[in-house]
Amino acid sequence: MKIRYVIFVFVVVIATNLSQGYVRVGEVIPSTQYAGEQSPRTLPVVLNTEQPQDIVCSTPKPFIPERIQIPSINIDATIIPVGLSKGIMQVPKDWDTVGWLNTQGFNVGDNGYSVMAGHYDSKTGKAVFYDLKRLHSQDEVIILGTDGSKRIFLVISYIIMEAVYDPNKFSIFGKSDTSNLNLITCAGTFNQTTHHYDKRLVVFTKLKE
Repeated sequence: MKIRYVIFVFVVVIATNLSQGYVRVGEVIPSTQYAGEQSPRTLPVVLNTEQPQDIVCSTPKPFIPERIQIPSINIDATIIPVGLSKGIMQVPKDWDTVGWLNTQGFNVGDNGYSVMAGHYDSKTGKAVFYDLKRLHSQDEVIILGTDGSKRIFLVISYIIMEAVYDPNKFSIFGKSDTSNLNLITCAGTFNQTTHHYDKRLVVFTKLKE
């Protein structure tokens, strides 16, 4: 009698579920993810059997100045790197070549005061930076790189200062929040004993935006 009672209850439960629209035994429940579709889609899985390739990140080459052009005063000259000797910036031996101080830890066009120097005159006449004093505000100074690219600077102002540089008075070398290029040549009176001029002309320029 107990076994019959259990079977009777099970049959009653199934019959009740069928009458209320419940799923029949063995029926597949449709997924709401594929509503409106005739059948679920099967996404193909593609296995990549190739070996993973290394990603190579190339470092941009530094801008190395090669020529300087100042159209307003007809300058088109070669640039060579120079250093310091006993704290003094060196200049090229050639009268028509411009020296770029390359020991400051940054390149022309980077933030900082890049510096280039050239002779004012020679024993025979004018040198490369003789006409630097004729520059005006907003004149262009074009620096061409060894890679064919260029940087254009605009003249801001100029000063005539003592030959001995005082960093407390002027910012000519070193770091800056902007990209600057300062051009230096001789000025003032030539000393026949020391064979040096007693002044320096410094032209301040800023990278053109």
